[in-house]
Amino acid sequence: MKQINFYVWIMVIVFVFSACIRDKKVDPALSDTSQTAIIQASPKAEKYTKADTVKAVGQEVILAFERKDYTELVKYFSTKGVLFSPYANLAPRKQVKLTGEEFLAAIKSKQVYKWGEYDGTGEEIKLTLADYLQKFVTKAPFSEAEAISFDAVMKKGNTIDNIWKIFPEAHYVEYHFSGIDPQYEGMDWTSLRLVFECIDDEYYLVAVVQDQWTV
Repeated sequence: MKQINFYVWIMVIVFVFSACIRDKKVDPALSDTSQTAIIQASPKAEKYTKADTVKAVGQEVILAFERKDYTELVKYFSTKGVLFSPYANLAPRKQVKLTGEEFLAAIKSKQVYKWGEYDGTGEEIKLTLADYLQKFVTKAPFSEAEAISFDAVMKKGNTIDNIWKIFPEAHYVEYHFSGIDPQYEGMDWTSLRLVFECIDDEYYLVAVVQDQWTV
């Protein structure tokens, strides 16, 4: 009988001990596995994509153009210079390419440049740098664009877009308005593409391309 009681007591003690273990709460903050999860998740939460980075640089460039903060603007210029194209088709031999130093000198001068040819008429585009920027770069408030894309054309005219052919390693941000004046029913849509190349892990401007409806 005493032997039976002894076994009964042993079973009771084991049961109580097991219950205590099950009821014991572990602070997640002190758990090794929880700490590991937090450490691993943190870098992912702060990681920026290539598109995020290029868009951020693009926004700084757009704002510098609109504010006419040219000293700040040329900090983003590639040392090879920046090509200015009035339409989607880039033609380096017919269009103007300026280094940062040349840009700062030109913006203060009355020198007239040949920027290409007007769509439809074929007439030469002869403008000072200041006039060109007003007509082809800051013609719309692109810093507040209706839509923004990365490495993608949102709308095309009849002009062939050849960014990838001229700058095969580049990335670009497009700023787009589907129309400016309602009376034109979208025929006056306009886009501005800022083209960047990565040099030593930094993105630098290599081309400024305006696009619109063309014949």
